[in-house]
Amino acid sequence: MPPANKVGAPPANVFALVLMRVDILVVIGAGIASSVPLCLAVQDMTMADVVRTAILGYVAPLPQVRALSGGGLVSMLDAVQIVCITSAYAGIFKETPLLAGIDRVVRRMSRRLSPYGVTLTTSVFTAIISCNQTLAIMLAHQLCSDLDQSASDHALDLEDSVVLVAGLVPWSIAGAVPLASMGAPVAASMALAIYLYAVPAWRLLSGWFAARGRARCAVR
Repeated sequence: MPPANKVGAPPANVFALVLMRVDILVVIGAGIASSVPLCLAVQDMTMADVVRTAILGYVAPLPQVRALSGGGLVSMLDAVQIVCITSAYAGIFKETPLLAGIDRVVRRMSRRLSPYGVTLTTSVFTAIISCNQTLAIMLAHQLCSDLDQSASDHALDLEDSVVLVAGLVPWSIAGAVPLASMGAPVAASMALAIYLYAVPAWRLLSGWFAARGRARCAVR
């Protein structure tokens, strides 16, 4: 078995660079660069094996570790196509009045709900109709980008809403594909995905308490 300190070097490098807030492309490159020497020296792979694995993915030799199989550039082609197509849709929606009616609904909601409440409500509908996380994020961003909040707060609201909610839609790629690849039951898995709905619930609850606190201070 390879020494644990050697095998743990790539993830340790990645975690360290992430904590240092290094650019994500640099983090990915560092992870690859630190993994290739281990493949050659510890796993007894040839450079051809490394290239083949990077392109076609890893195939586990034992059924006990079959969950480790996958990856490779080929497995990302479908996701790349989805991103390209959904980006085209987002451009069409932005440059045409197709979403004008929905924009008016969002503006009316913003008079009664907090920016996060509007973003979450919009995210639920975009995740349901878009069937994939990428388009749902783009639509939620376009519809909620004019709310009275900073760019960083808007990005955080998207992260705590549409990015998570998309995984709770059974027919969305974000939820269906990972569960299908593992052969996991959809309903039970999503019910146990506590983080996906606990974060939005906490944001709504904490925002409600904060609003009540501000109202009490204003009365006093």
